[in-house]
Amino acid sequence: MSTSEASLETRTVVSEQIARLHRASTSAQTQPRLDFAPYRGSAPRHPTRALWLADPEGAELVAPAFGHGHATPMVHGHA
Repeated sequence: MSTSEASLETRTVVSEQIARLHRASTSAQTQPRLDFAPYRGSAPRHPTRALWLADPEGAELVAPAFGHGHATPMVHGHA
């Protein structure tokens, strides 16, 4: 089997997988699935743990602070 024939066979298999998953999905799904197996790049990027919720007040405690005395108005795009 040549490289182009193998590539065509692989594309056919992936297309069949995509079609099968689309037929099995519900019409209520409005967002793309995170674990869509036919897209080979999905597996490495698929989240495996719950997202961490960040406390915005905690970020403000460690972020740099700029008050009125720390920054000057910009004049014509230059400080």
